[in-house]
Amino acid sequence: MRKEKTGFPSIDKTHLKGVSFSKRYPLILPLNMFGTFLLVNSKRLEETAVIQGDSSHTKGELKNDVWTMIKGLAGIKIHPGDVMVISAPNSYEGIVLTLAANASGIKVVYENSVGTEAQLHETLMSHGANVLVTTDKTVAYAINLFETTTELRAVIDLSRKGVGKGIKYELGRKYVTYDWLKNVANASKLDVTSLVRRHLFGKKDAIFLQTSGSTAGVPKYPVFTNENVFAALMYAKNSTGTNMNDAEVKKVLCILPYRLPYGWMTIFVNLLGGNPVELATGASPEDIGRYYLSKPSYIYGTPLIFRNFMDNTPGDADLSFLKAFFVSGFSISEEWYKEGIDYLRSHNSDAEIRNNYGIGEALCIGTASDGVPHREGTSGKFYVGPEWVIVDEDLKEVPYGVKGEALLRSKSLFSHYFKDEEATKNAFVEYQGKKYYRTGDYVSLSEDGYVTFYGRKKRFYQPLGATDKVNCETIEKALLSFPSLVKECAVVIFSPDDSHETSRAFVVTQKLSNVSPEVLMKCLRSKLLDYQLPVGITLLDKLPLMESGKVDYKKLETMCKTSTENRS
Repeated sequence: MRKEKTGFPSIDKTHLKGVSFSKRYPLILPLNMFGTFLLVNSKRLEETAVIQGDSSHTKGELKNDVWTMIKGLAGIKIHPGDVMVISAPNSYEGIVLTLAANASGIKVVYENSVGTEAQLHETLMSHGANVLVTTDKTVAYAINLFETTTELRAVIDLSRKGVGKGIKYELGRKYVTYDWLKNVANASKLDVTSLVRRHLFGKKDAIFLQTSGSTAGVPKYPVFTNENVFAALMYAKNSTGTNMNDAEVKKVLCILPYRLPYGWMTIFVNLLGGNPVELATGASPEDIGRYYLSKPSYIYGTPLIFRNFMDNTPGDADLSFLKAFFVSGFSISEEWYKEGIDYLRSHNSDAEIRNNYGIGEALCIGTASDGVPHREGTSGKFYVGPEWVIVDEDLKEVPYGVKGEALLRSKSLFSHYFKDEEATKNAFVEYQGKKYYRTGDYVSLSEDGYVTFYGRKKRFYQPLGATDKVNCETIEKALLSFPSLVKECAVVIFSPDDSHETSRAFVVTQKLSNVSPEVLMKCLRSKLLDYQLPVGITLLDKLPLMESGKVDYKKLETMCKTSTENRS
């Protein structure tokens, strides 16, 4: 007798029809990243691994360079349990140092390479960093860091060349180049084999990845382990139509910076899985418009990067080599999707636009549209392997087709936020006796597995031309740091022309201050980077409130359409 359907995904599981048991419950090993790379690529070491500009590196070169850097880090007394902060643009050397650190049991933190010096200093201090990997720093800057960050023992500057002797500072601290580290390793007789074996399987070996922000207006650092990374690789392999070690994959172009979870996992999931990776040297519209010349099979970016690609790639460009453009982060609109398909077809390409949704705290595990027929308004299908439940405000499961908040349980999921017990506590919820991550994302699931993404509870937006998302509360916090001028404020997201998102600030000034929007914007420039600035500031006598006493953001969003820079 056929079982009657209930309409609830956790019971009926019609969306998982045809998915094998081995894909639903894959074997997840706590194998570290370097070990995973060797496992997958050991018989294909002559193939290309990483391309950066005019430089190309084979898998064999990458393997050897990682071994060299393991010895180099040990040579400057960076040991298991130490912390390495990488604050540099995407580079082959950054990949090598990440894998070498992971193979040695060294924790890695990615930091914003275009952030302020104060932000970098805060990261070094809060994580007790022992080594900083960076670019374009002076000797005086490095010495200042040594004097103000007591745990820091070395600064590695990737932009400097030459092997030299390194620049020593008191107590054995060093300001060195990547080439100098290679020289140290080549001259060393140190055997690091036992060190690598000791950390080959490290379920608890942690890597910290910086997300783009938080509701508190400051970066969050979810803690990931080797098991999380291996799980993300297996889920991606089982859930997508893109086969790892696919000989047809000539090149995967990664435009997102590896300090963001999407950028980091785009690079390493493909690299560990066997696909050749090309690192974008810049993300300006002009840069993006030239990347077609390298003829990548796949391109990973954001909706705005895709827009820049369409707007800046020459009209006579032949894109027949392109198989797919992955739109990471926020889902692309249906209008952009249709425009993009027309654009690709007019440039001799039958490529797909893969409209995905992902979660940084789960190493971007979310939905996969690879090999799935496009369905208007959806973001593909959930990755198989993780457990998904969609619930209402009372944490009761909703039926197929009904919007609710997505809860996630997965071995790719972070365990906690670094030194933030409150944020960790708020991020998880118990559901039917199991611990789930509250994504804060509203989605619905169809019976045949398609996911519709409606939006995030958190107030983030992606500025035009930027690779980082901006949090409205970051702007509010910056305004409120001028209490003599600002009494209260609210920042809302809006789309001035439906092609991109920006923000506008609404400010109630102190009664005794005769301040203009221009003065407030100047104040903001001292606190924020250019892409974080709102498009304008409107002065109000008071903020509109709902009956609950909370700010009426919907009303402010409506006001954005008619707001000027003057007092409303």
